Amino acid sequence: MRTKSFDCIESKRAAQRQIRAQVAGVTPAQEIDFFRAGHEEFARALPAARPRDPAAPRSSSEPPAGSDSRAQTPRRDYGPVTD
Repeated sequence: MRTKSFDCIESKRAAQRQIRAQVAGVTPAQEIDFFRAGHEEFARALPAARPRDPAAPRSSSEPPAGSDSRAQTPRRDYGPVTD
């Protein structure tokens, strides 16, 4: 049987334990601020982490590589909801 060199589930659980310890005893508003700050840090780091094809031409009108195409899909109007 093969042994794992990395246990993804245990890594996730360890990260969750660390976060729970960091937000233990704070107010709901402080907890929201904590997660917003983490989101902002992640959002700043994300573009640098995306793989890029150096041979692919880029124009300012093209969406970034790996962007979610659903974000540009127009919303559909299904009309009024009836019971």
